Amino acid sequence: MIVLLLAYAGFVIVAPKWWHAIQNQWQGNLVKAQQFIYTKDTYSNVIVGSSLANKILSDSLPNTYNLSFDGLSIYDGLEILTHIKKLPKNVFIETNVVLRTADTNFTSGLFSPIQYYSKEYVKALRDDEQPIAIVGDQISWRVTNKIINRFKSIFYSPPSANNKPGGESALFQKMLDIQVKDYSKIPDKLKITESFTKLKKYVSELKDKGVNVCFFEMPVNKELINLPSATIIKSKFLTDFPQTKYTYILVPDSANYTTGDGLHLNNESAITYTRYFKESIKNYLP
Repeated sequence: MIVLLLAYAGFVIVAPKWWHAIQNQWQGNLVKAQQFIYTKDTYSNVIVGSSLANKILSDSLPNTYNLSFDGLSIYDGLEILTHIKKLPKNVFIETNVVLRTADTNFTSGLFSPIQYYSKEYVKALRDDEQPIAIVGDQISWRVTNKIINRFKSIFYSPPSANNKPGGESALFQKMLDIQVKDYSKIPDKLKITESFTKLKKYVSELKDKGVNVCFFEMPVNKELINLPSATIIKSKFLTDFPQTKYTYILVPDSANYTTGDGLHLNNESAITYTRYFKESIKNYLP
């Protein structure tokens, strides 16, 4: 057994780039974090955000790593940065989901001594290198694609009759209504204070280490942008992080973007926003 483990550990070092697999959202977050923590590369720019900012295609941004996680918060990415010796020159912080708390189990697991050092020195132990998952993923992918290619006409279906003009389905409207209800609530004052106190601490630590901090807001459905929760959070940002001292990337016109649920950009709009983001930070790019 030990011989097999050693052999696999050696194979992983020279394995092809496709030799990895992610089985679920939680594991996907772990893999993204581990790739950043253990990389030998030095990034000039790091994006910190929630699942909204995770839509930004960092592959299109030179020397930039997107440390945004599905289902988590900006504080998870910021906490990871506190453990990194070689910090980026610039950190771009999403402002949309500032009230969501950190998942301490996520970050503590990444940096617990046994977990951290074992995965740093033995790549085969990292979450995306599990051989059974990789083989299963490859088989599933190849079989599925063969079936789809052979029976493509069966899988294709015309646009749903439930679609409203503009491509908005009844399901989309239900999801948007949920977001409207949530955004219409007045955020708890104590939660706002706690969140911004924590954020100011992280930002202060970054600036003390010579890191430039820039804030940005992801575009969401136009029905949300003027509701109480959004306007109160924006006002708090401008109060605690005034534009005279901090840089902001202006949020583009939401009319030019489409979301799948009111919050998260669809693939086409994610590409559009990535281009906008790239243009906005061009002075920070190599």
